[in-house]
Amino acid sequence: MSRHPRIVTVIGAKGGVGRSVVAANVAVATAVRQRTPVALLDLDWLAGGSLASVLDLEPLTRHWGHWVAGDAALEQLMASHPSGVSLLGAPPPGEAVIPMDQLIRLMYELGERFEDVVIDTSWPHISPLMVPLFDLASVVLAVVTPDITTLQATKHLLGRARDLHFPTDRVAVVLNREGITADISAEDVAGTLKRKLVGRVPYHPAVVSALNRGLPLVTHAPAHPVSQALVGLAERLRQFSPVDMAQRRLSELTVEAVEAARPFPTALPGAVPTVVTPAEPSSQAPVLAMVPKERDQAELREMKVAMHAKLVEQMKLEDIPFERLADPEFKAVLRDQVAERVNRLIDDMGLKLDSRAER
Repeated sequence: MSRHPRIVTVIGAKGGVGRSVVAANVAVATAVRQRTPVALLDLDWLAGGSLASVLDLEPLTRHWGHWVAGDAALEQLMASHPSGVSLLGAPPPGEAVIPMDQLIRLMYELGERFEDVVIDTSWPHISPLMVPLFDLASVVLAVVTPDITTLQATKHLLGRARDLHFPTDRVAVVLNREGITADISAEDVAGTLKRKLVGRVPYHPAVVSALNRGLPLVTHAPAHPVSQALVGLAERLRQFSPVDMAQRRLSELTVEAVEAARPFPTALPGAVPTVVTPAEPSSQAPVLAMVPKERDQAELREMKVAMHAKLVEQMKLEDIPFERLADPEFKAVLRDQVAERVNRLIDDMGLKLDSRAER
C-alpha cells in the first residue's frame, strides 16, 4: 500500500503525436527496471483507448467504466502484462465517461496500491477533467512532434497551464519522432516552447512494426535507439518527487479553478463537484478540498518582496498615465497583464512554489 506514488500524466496537445506509445513504453520500462508493479491507466475514452492493443492485451471485456458504475472492484478490472504493468483499460467509445469526483477517487485508489502510476489522457486541452490530472501529478509529460501545428497547440496548452498557476517545474516536454523532418530540430522545439526537453525519441519505422504486433519496443528490442531513448526518459521521470497523497488533498481543486479551465464545453453534465472542507478528512476516501502544505511565512514574504520589486521595475517602463487607472475597463486589462507578468516572473526567477494556491 503506497501513499506516496509517483504519478506521470502523459498529455498531447494534438492527436497522433504518439502519446499512448510513449505512455506504454515508459510504464513497461519503469516496471522492468524498478522490478515493481506499475499501474497504467487508459483515460482515452474518446477513442476507446489504445493501450490494450499496444500491450497486446486485447480483447478486454472489463474496464474502468465498470468501476464507475459500481459493478466491480478495481483489482477485478486490471489486466496483467508480463512486464509487471497492470492496465486499467478504457471503455469502448461512447460507452462510459467518468465524473470528476470519481476520477479523483480512482487516482487515490491507484496511488494506494502502486508506487508508480502512468496515465494516458484524452483531452488535447485543459478541460475540467484535466485539472486533477495536473494537480495530482508528480510530473505532466507533454509529448510533441516536430511539426508547426503541434508546436503551436503545445505552446498554447503550456501557456494555459501557466495561466492557471500550475507549477511549471512539474511540466516536462519530450520530443517524439525526432529526425522525421530536417525542417524543425530539437533546438527549435525547445526554443519555441521555451522549455528544456526531458527526452528526445528518434523516429524509426520499427516503432510502427512493434505497435502492430503489440510488442513494447523497450522489451522487444532493448538495444534499439528508440528503446534506449524511452528507457532514458523513464529514468529521468523518476527524478520527479512522489506525490504525498495525504498532504496534497486537492486543495487547489476549487470550483473557481475548475470554471477557469472551461475554454471548451466539458460534455459531462454535473462533472463539477461541490467543494467542501471537512474538519477531519476520512482516511478511507479522498476529499474534494485540499489543505495547502505549510510553508515558512518569512520565506513567502521574501519572495513577495522580490517579486514586487521586479514587477514595479517592469511596469515603470510602461509609463502608464495615472489618470488611466480611474478607468474600470483599463484596470481590468491591467490586472490581467499583471497576472501574466507575475506568472512569467515566478518562472524566470526560479521561485519554487509547490502548488497553484501558493502561486
